[in-house]
Amino acid sequence: HTDDWIAVNHEESLTPVLDGLLPEGGVFVDVGAHVGRWSLRLAAKASKVIAVEANPATAAVLRAHIALNEVRNVDVVECAAWDSETRLSLDDPHGKVTGGSTRVVESDDGTVQARPLDDVLADVPPALVKLDGEGAGLHALRGMVGMLARAKPTLFIEDHSIYGYYDLDDLKALLAGYGYGWREITGSLPGGRYAPYIVAVPKEDLHGD
Repeated sequence: HTDDWIAVNHEESLTPVLDGLLPEGGVFVDVGAHVGRWSLRLAAKASKVIAVEANPATAAVLRAHIALNEVRNVDVVECAAWDSETRLSLDDPHGKVTGGSTRVVESDDGTVQARPLDDVLADVPPALVKLDGEGAGLHALRGMVGMLARAKPTLFIEDHSIYGYYDLDDLKALLAGYGYGWREITGSLPGGRYAPYIVAVPKEDLHGD
């Protein structure tokens, strides 16, 4: 009833990419975890998964999927990743506020708690951060600058500039300012569709230094 579901083959082509970016036993932070596609897929390899999901209805489905699969190392954090502590509202271009395209938008009377990931992950040293915030990527990155400097995780970012949510050059400039280099990749989706992604690593790691 929530329009949330797990498609077995959703983003399946990206499985070897994310699996290759996460070291065995590393901590995986899944920002925009939705109903747990990547949190559940990578839980077997990770020592710990932090699943960050802003939508309360979706977070409830996420918790149900974790319990159904008897996964013990996934912690759900129900908040929006942002650059300040505030409250936001949920919006969806398809009119389904519990669907997979739900995003958070600034509002004077928002119902969703938003927090910087620097606060949420103060004691967590992630090896890999997947960032799929449906347009909130710049805000989320600004809110994790301390963690990026401290832990230097690899970043896997779904590029939502194609929807006009931000400018891709602004995202790249932000990554460069934080000492990250990047490469662009394309993932295939069901129905012959494709989506753009960015893999970003600290510049000193670009050549294996």
